Amino acid sequence: MNDTPLPEIVLSNDPGDYRGILSNIFDSAPPSSYGYLQTVEVPIAAFKNQREVEITFSTKPNTSGGIRIFGARSGRYPVDPVLIFE
Repeated sequence: MNDTPLPEIVLSNDPGDYRGILSNIFDSAPPSSYGYLQTVEVPIAAFKNQREVEITFSTKPNTSGGIRIFGARSGRYPVDPVLIFE
């Protein structure tokens, strides 16, 4: 985030079962597909007194499938991606 590396999160394959009901209702992802809620604490130094925040997601080389970010109308949890500042 803003050139400050954040902790690495290792995600398992995208599961699919009854918990991905939002993906079925809104037809917004593969059927019954859902992910996992993730929380990352960001050090204050990452903001560098900037008013804009740039976050980049990447996958390791030679991995397949990419990354899916679920929102309020897909997956398991009816929430969009959110940043909370305390």
